[in-house]
Amino acid sequence: MTQFSPDAFTEKYITLDGKPLKYRAWEGLVYCGKPVPALIPPPGQRGFSGEYTPLDSVTNLTEYSYQSLNVYISDDAWNVAEMGEKTPILLKSRIGGYMPCLPEPIIQAPQMALEPVLNRYRPNPFSIFPRALSEGYMIVIPGARGSTTKSVDGKTNIGKAPSAIVDLKAAVRWLRANKDLLPGDTERIVSDGTSAGGAFSALLGASGNNPLYTPYLDAIGAADERDDIFAAVCFCPITDLEHADMAYEWLYNKLADKFHFSTVQKTLSDELAAQYPSYITALGLYNENGNQLNANSYSNYILKLLHDSAKHDGVPANFTLDEHLASIGRWVPVKNPPAFDNLGINTIDDSIHEKGSLENLVFGTGTEDACNFTNWSLQKTTGDNTATLSYAMIDRVYLMNCMNFIGEAKSTNAPHWYIRHGAADRDTAFMVSSNLAAKLRQHGREPNYRLAWGRPHCGDYDLDELFGWINQIIYIKDTRYD
Repeated sequence: MTQFSPDAFTEKYITLDGKPLKYRAWEGLVYCGKPVPALIPPPGQRGFSGEYTPLDSVTNLTEYSYQSLNVYISDDAWNVAEMGEKTPILLKSRIGGYMPCLPEPIIQAPQMALEPVLNRYRPNPFSIFPRALSEGYMIVIPGARGSTTKSVDGKTNIGKAPSAIVDLKAAVRWLRANKDLLPGDTERIVSDGTSAGGAFSALLGASGNNPLYTPYLDAIGAADERDDIFAAVCFCPITDLEHADMAYEWLYNKLADKFHFSTVQKTLSDELAAQYPSYITALGLYNENGNQLNANSYSNYILKLLHDSAKHDGVPANFTLDEHLASIGRWVPVKNPPAFDNLGINTIDDSIHEKGSLENLVFGTGTEDACNFTNWSLQKTTGDNTATLSYAMIDRVYLMNCMNFIGEAKSTNAPHWYIRHGAADRDTAFMVSSNLAAKLRQHGREPNYRLAWGRPHCGDYDLDELFGWINQIIYIKDTRYD
C-alpha cells in the first residue's frame, strides 16, 4: 500500500474558460496492501472503444494499476489546505458497464463530435474535472477491477462481483488512512458515478462499514479504516439488478407491438411484467406526498415525474406515459426481453456480449465468464423449472444491490444523495431510480432526485446545478455561500 507523500507531486496545467489552471498530481498510488496482480490489456483494448475513452493515455502501468488511484488538487486549494482548511474530496468513478477501469489522468476536454443541437443533452465527460479543480475540490480517480479483469496469465477471472465495490471501499479506506497527509477532508467524500458507476456510487453510499464486505477487504489488505462517505451522486444508476428485468418489462410491456417484439419475446415480456406488482408492493414504498407506490399508482407517479421534468425545462407537459415511452423507443431501441439477465436467451454477436449481457458477465466466476443471477433466467436457460441459484450466487447478488443496505442496522448510509435519471434514458426502468429515492426518504434522507428532461444515458450534466448542490451540503454553515 502506497503512503501519500505530499511532496511527490507533478505540476500540471489545464485550461478553464480560456485560462490556464495549475494543479498538482499524484498518480498510480496503490490503495491496498495485498493488490491482486492483473492482466493489463494492450492499447486499444482497455474498456469500451470510442472517442471519449482516454484509458490508453494512462502511463506507467503495472499489474497493480487497477487497484491504484490518482489524486489532483489545484495550487490555490492546496495553499488553503496548508493553512488548515481542508478541501472536500470528489471521488470520481469512471466505471462503465461494470467493466474494469484504470485510474485515468485528467486530460483536457476534447471537442465534442456530436452535432451542436445534441451537446446540451450528452455532455462532454471530462468537463467535470476542470470545474471541480476550480471549485477547490481534491479529485480522486480510483481504478477498480471489473467483470472482464483477468489474472496476469490471462487464465482466471479476478474481477467478478463483488470485486469492484470492494476496490472502491478500499480506496475510501486508503483516503482515511492518509487523512493527516492529504489536503482533502476525508469526512467530506462525495462519490460520483454514471450508469454502472452510478450503481457503485449508490452502493458505496448505502453500504458504509457493513461487515459483510470485511472478508473481501481483508483479502486485498485494505486499510483498517471506515469506508462510509458523505454524499453519493448517482447518474442513471443501473442497480437492483435482480429485479431490473421485471421492472423493465412492466414499464414497456404494453408497447411491445410498437417495439416489434416477436411472439417469443412478447411471452417472455408478459411473464416478467407479471412479477413486478408483488415486488413493488413488498417494498412498501411511498412517494413524496405519503401515497403508497404500487402497481396501481406507479404509472401515474412516473408520468408526474416526467411532467415535472418537462416543466423544469419549459416544455409543455401534455403527453401521456405511453406517448413518452414510445418516443424513447424511436430514439434508441428498447432492449429485448430479458434486458439484463439474458444469458442463453438473447445472445449477441459482438465480442463484449457474446455470452450474455454486461450484467451476466458481472456474476461470472473464476472460470465462467458469465452466469445467470435470477432464478427465472436460470430456469429458462437450463430448461429446468426447479433450478435455483446457489447460495454463493445469492450472496454475491445481495452484495451488489444498494437497496439491501438502506436503513440496514449494520450499514452507515451517506447523509446526502443526488440522483438523476434521464427522461429519455431507456437503459433501465424509471422505477429503479425512483425506488432508490423513495427508500432513502423513508429512512430519513432527503435525496435530490429528478428525471432530467431530454437526457439519454449519460451523466455529469448541469454542472452548475450539481456543484451548487454539493457546495450547499458541504458549506451550509459557511458564510461565503450564504
